[in-house]
Parts: sequence; structure tokens; C-alpha cells
Amino acid sequence: MKIKFILTIVFASIIMSCQDEDTTSNENDKVSGEKSGDFTSVSGFYTDTLTHEEEIRTYLTYIPEIYISSKLPAPLLFNFHGGTGSASGQVYIADFRPIADTANFILVYPQGTFGSTWNSSLPTNPLTKMFVDDFGFVDAMIERINNDYIYGVDTSRVYATGFSNGADISLALACVRSEKIAAVASVSGLLDRHTAENSNPSAVAIMSIHGTNDYSRPYEYGLNGYYFDIDELNTYWSTKNNFAGLAVVETYNAGSQTIEFKRYGPMVEHYKVVGGDHVWLNISRNGLSTNHIIWNFLSRFDINGLR
Repeated sequence: MKIKFILTIVFASIIMSCQDEDTTSNENDKVSGEKSGDFTSVSGFYTDTLTHEEEIRTYLTYIPEIYISSKLPAPLLFNFHGGTGSASGQVYIADFRPIADTANFILVYPQGTFGSTWNSSLPTNPLTKMFVDDFGFVDAMIERINNDYIYGVDTSRVYATGFSNGADISLALACVRSEKIAAVASVSGLLDRHTAENSNPSAVAIMSIHGTNDYSRPYEYGLNGYYFDIDELNTYWSTKNNFAGLAVVETYNAGSQTIEFKRYGPMVEHYKVVGGDHVWLNISRNGLSTNHIIWNFLSRFDINGLR
């Protein structure tokens, strides 16, 4: 198994390869205005590959300099692009590198397949036309990253976030990999109904940020019944997290936005963005932007709940 030995000199990673599955380190400048699902390497990231189900899968990995000096296993955050998007495009939509640089976590942007999408359905779903094992791909990435980097991953603190279809798979991972995923933050995504109803997850902390004018992932209707609507999502995870009370609700204005913030106990939070569309929603709370809000929520938890 190949190990990436990260040394403090020049903040470089000297990569010692001795395995069959190819892993490369390419760094290109930002491609502005990227909209397609084409994979592009990004400056500051390793372009890594692994073989899963006889297919080469690709992901971008960012290692903050503080990881080297800490000499400790670091949390791992997956950030999944939307359908037909790309890992590199998601970097520029939701760039968590400045936070990773101070909070010390490994940041991974995976690339979808089958038209640059993610399969959030179980194979038992009679309605799905996708049979790509993306849950297994995530398993393989966790194992590979933990082995690739000299101090490894804090496997009690593996998190997922994403936009749209990338948020869908993040929420699905909480269902099918609750023994590995400590917390999830969804932006403009919904939970596959079949996956939720045919899983028995343990407690996972869940944050969702969703606009009321999102017609790709309808707030109140759940996409023709194939996905939970937002109220069903919050109820499902409140139950899984053993919260049976009433949500604490706070409505506030952030610039021109009206946001209804709901907290269902310590482990489920929801931001209802009034008039929000199907985008990576740029909200603020207490002076913090979306990315900081997400990380502050996720980082409160490990696989056992509140840290």
C-alpha cells in the first residue's frame, strides 16, 4: 500500500508509489467559469485516483500545512458536487480551504460518474436507474486517505457536505454509513425516500440549508415523492437522534434575506431561506458565512455524538 509521506520542507508531499492503483499529483491553475462535468485538477490539490468496481475513480485532496506540524490524525471532510458538476467546480462554489488551514482537517472533493452524478439510492430501489456503488467509493476513499497520509485520518470525525445531488448522497451516507459518518450538512439537497425507509442508522448530526423557491429539490414536495420533503427530513433525523420535542425557531434577517432557523435538539439544525433558489445558498449568521456555519456545526460532533 502506497504511503504519502508529507514532510515539513517546502510544505511538499514526497509521494512514494509502490502499488498497482495509480495515484497522481497534478496541479493546474483555476479554470474560470467551469460549468461542465469535466474533471480538472486544481492548484493546491492532489489529483488522486483509485480503482473501485473495476473503474478508475478520481478525487481532489487538500492537505493543510497545519496537518504536518500537528503530527496527529485529522478530521476528514467530503464535499460533493451537484449533478453534472465536477469536483473542481465544487471547489470554487464551496471552497473550504481557508477553514481547513486553521481548523486542520483533510478536505476531499470527489468526482461523480454516470454523467457526473451521485447514486443516493440503495440497489433494492425498484425506481432507480443507477447502480454505481458510490457508497462503496466513499468507503474506499476513507481507507485510502487514511493509509496515504503519514498521520492518517481521525476516523471518528468523518463529515460530508454537498450541493444538490451532492447533498443527496451526503444525506444518504448518514443513513447507510452511520457507523462512519459523524455529521452531514446538506445545501439544496434532499434524502432519498427508499434509502431512508430501508435503512436503520444510528444517530448522526444533520444540518440542512434549503430555499423555499428551490424547484429542483422542492422544499415542500420532495420531488414527486421520491425524496423526503424538508419537514420529513427533519422529522426523520429528529427521531433517529432521539429528539421528540418541539423545534426552537428563530427568524432573522441577513441583508435582504429572511431566514428561519430551526433547532431540533442538539443534533439537527435547519436553515429555511425564504425565497432561496437552487444554488449553494450564501447565508450568514452571527457574522459567519455558509462555509463557516457548516464547519462550526460539523466539528461539534464525532461518531459518538457531541464532542
